[in-house]
Amino acid sequence: MLPLRMGFDLRRLRGVLSIAAPLAFFLVAANLLVLAWLGPAPEERITDDWHVIPWSDLEHAESQIANLESALGGPGKPFIVYIGGSTANQAFDAAILQQFGPCHVPAMGLCTIGTGMSRMREIAEPLLRRRLHASLALLGVHALSLSGAFGQEPPNSINFIAPLAHGDWRESARRLRWWNSFSINQAYTEHLALMGLIDARDWLNMSPKIVPWSPPDLHLPERQPAVYLRGQMEGFRLRGSLDPQRYLLHRDTEVAALEELISRFRDLGTEVIVVIMPETAALRSVVPPEEEQFLIDSLTKRFGSDALLNFRDAVPDEMFIDYAHVSSAGRAKFSLQLAQALRHRKSATTCRAD
Repeated sequence: MLPLRMGFDLRRLRGVLSIAAPLAFFLVAANLLVLAWLGPAPEERITDDWHVIPWSDLEHAESQIANLESALGGPGKPFIVYIGGSTANQAFDAAILQQFGPCHVPAMGLCTIGTGMSRMREIAEPLLRRRLHASLALLGVHALSLSGAFGQEPPNSINFIAPLAHGDWRESARRLRWWNSFSINQAYTEHLALMGLIDARDWLNMSPKIVPWSPPDLHLPERQPAVYLRGQMEGFRLRGSLDPQRYLLHRDTEVAALEELISRFRDLGTEVIVVIMPETAALRSVVPPEEEQFLIDSLTKRFGSDALLNFRDAVPDEMFIDYAHVSSAGRAKFSLQLAQALRHRKSATTCRAD
């Protein structure tokens, strides 16, 4: 019988340790350097399951734009683009806008999930990067977007020793997690990598081409059950969309992102109209009422009243799937109202080609 050898010979790990130890030291030092340089919560770098645009949405937008000029029949042809979140994707009907709109030109949608105004800036990037001139850009927004990105708020301090004096192990662990700058910035760094990959594919002309008039299919039902509606409203509450204090913290940043997007389109000669999207009465009643007026005042002061159309209460509650997404009937009603409003506007730049 072989004798049982007790213990472990560390000399076997000598080669591994000679590599692992300096590497671990380098990673810890780099992490602390980034933490000291950027702080525990640098802007737009907080891990955020609600805010990062899905890769599939960005790829879909790139594929739409890659085939746009070919689908239009050549460069310089007029078209309309609408941009927004899932509510815009559900509410804008491209066929109705083309048939009943101001000049019967094709309409395409660049949409993603969520309501953040900075998201609109990113989903529009494929179009802006190629400097393609849309005749008209419709930006679908909500007053609740002014509550900002639905991210993780950093602690007031990342000192994880102090809570231990009070026996608060959970708070200590929460603060300690913010010391790992690499982990807390994972969503942001992954997003940067994906955007770089998209740029490279565009430069190499490798983006797949799809019909540009086809926005992502949301596969939404005609009516959500009551349990879903309760969860949706609770989600609004948990993400701070009903908290007046959160709006005071974030609304200036959100409006600035929207104004930047409007300015970039205008620099290309595109007329821009901000469309305040339809909502149910229940949702309108819980969002702080002063936020809608703040949005209207901010945009009209900078761009004039012609740059805004308000459809927030234009669709009755029975034409909604949930608190913010219209049904197919609501989609037709809203799009027809919008098309008619565009036809009656004094500024008729939507038929002009480059």
